[in-house]
Amino acid sequence: MSAGGLPFGDLLREHRAHAGLTQEALAERAGLSVHGVQKLERGVTHPHRSTVQLLLAVLNLSAPDQADFLAASQLGRRGKRISREDLGAARETLPLARDTFVGRDEEFARLRQDVLTCRLLTLSGVGESGKTRLGLEVARSLRDQYRDGVWLVELAPLADAELVPRKVAAALGIKEVASRSVTSVLVDALRGRSVLLVLDNCEHVLDGCGELIEALLRIGPDIHILATSREPIDVKGEVVRRLDPLPVPALDASASATDLAVVPSVRLFVDRAVAVDHCFELSDATASVVAEICRRLDGLPLAIELAAARFGALGIANTAELLRSPLHMLMRGRRTAEARQQTLQATIDWSYRLLSIAEQKLFAQLAIFRGGWTLEAAKQVCSGDGVEKREVVEMLVSLVEKSLVVAEPRPDGGMRYRFLEMLREYAAEHLAASDDDATAGRHVAFYTRLSAEAEDAVDHGTNDVVWLTRMDEEYDNMRVALQWCCEHADGESGLRLASHLIHFWTIRGLVREGRDWLHRLLPHSEGTDPIVRARGLCAMAELAFTQGNLEECQCVSAPVPIES
Repeated sequence: MSAGGLPFGDLLREHRAHAGLTQEALAERAGLSVHGVQKLERGVTHPHRSTVQLLLAVLNLSAPDQADFLAASQLGRRGKRISREDLGAARETLPLARDTFVGRDEEFARLRQDVLTCRLLTLSGVGESGKTRLGLEVARSLRDQYRDGVWLVELAPLADAELVPRKVAAALGIKEVASRSVTSVLVDALRGRSVLLVLDNCEHVLDGCGELIEALLRIGPDIHILATSREPIDVKGEVVRRLDPLPVPALDASASATDLAVVPSVRLFVDRAVAVDHCFELSDATASVVAEICRRLDGLPLAIELAAARFGALGIANTAELLRSPLHMLMRGRRTAEARQQTLQATIDWSYRLLSIAEQKLFAQLAIFRGGWTLEAAKQVCSGDGVEKREVVEMLVSLVEKSLVVAEPRPDGGMRYRFLEMLREYAAEHLAASDDDATAGRHVAFYTRLSAEAEDAVDHGTNDVVWLTRMDEEYDNMRVALQWCCEHADGESGLRLASHLIHFWTIRGLVREGRDWLHRLLPHSEGTDPIVRARGLCAMAELAFTQGNLEECQCVSAPVPIES
């Protein structure tokens, strides 16, 4: 519920009705007189700051509604704009923290210093990585650094970028003037002031935010802006700090509870689990399961908090087991949160809807990769059907900037890309719904060519270590390609790929797996290219011989000559 711009009395009446309270009930709970509440709603009297705080404690408003409520309370009965002195005195617009701040100590210290030295600092990152919480924690710590206040402007409820200036004006209690633009009124009102504006959730109104921020930054050096957004605002002078998910435990079965207790994601899970069950503790018996939960959830704070909430009803072991599909396991969230923050599904939906149609298609196509992918792989697999390779590159960069794809530097100076697991699961559902066999076909073809290059390099001793490392990196993708060929009875394509993997399977001790793939593919190769089938049969014989299975070697035959 948001009604920014209404007089205080009207806002109070609406919020009271929304809470299901009579005037008498509100007065009793807030410690006020019924007559006093009636006068406030009629606009006869103006509330004192202490009265506003009493009312807020009873009404339990969301952050956006709380900001509007405070802004309305800072206007006089005739809508007069508050003075500089009033603005400074009424600068407490930040919502109170309802739980402990966990796991971001280093980021907090760094960001606090950055805000003081940068005019515009944008905290960017994937949805529900904790941007808002960290930003608010930093803002609270800086109250004394800004003479005229620290102001929160919650932009998530806005559907129109043109409303951004009005939302900011309402939060600051600055009255609009009919003959002037809201931006110009804001500029005049803030000229010469020392203010920190916290613009939260800018990603869907970037144009409006960018235009207003450029105007405000021209006022003077004492206007600072801390923005949170899933992608940069792209304003001159902007400094972007990307917030990654919380660090997760390493794959170390011997790690003790003491070792894990200092890992930020584990600290957060334990803190929220104790809030659900005060008897819970991190022990050597529960440590490995908690570590597994945090790894499966990629260290995302919202996901960890939702999992901890489920722990009370399911127990720690069942929670870990059910999180094999975290996106659907964590479908029910906090009732009081905004709709887009109540579940992981809603959080990702929010980001997905902000993409263009072409970006949505690429987002889904990228789900075909497992274990990450290179730029070249994306260009080859996701282009086609009217989409050029350069367009794939541009859209991939956009998905990285929108925090939907993670880009990680490679030792050779290139980049490798990947999804967080929950984003990959979400994208995979869209890919499955699209029935996009063309992308899968290009995926098989690309990794067939790559495996052929690797086989040749290993055969000739040319950078064989480099190629084996590359194959280790890409083998999950090759498994996906082989699986698709099996499921679609495409024995010919599957055998083309499998026949290039013989040396890799042998060197890496995966002979049993290689034989399993060939056993599944050969029945689908009848009537296909005889050379390809012959190579598959020879590969089967070679792997059987490696394992000492001479009987199977004798049963395998190659009815046609094999080209070198």
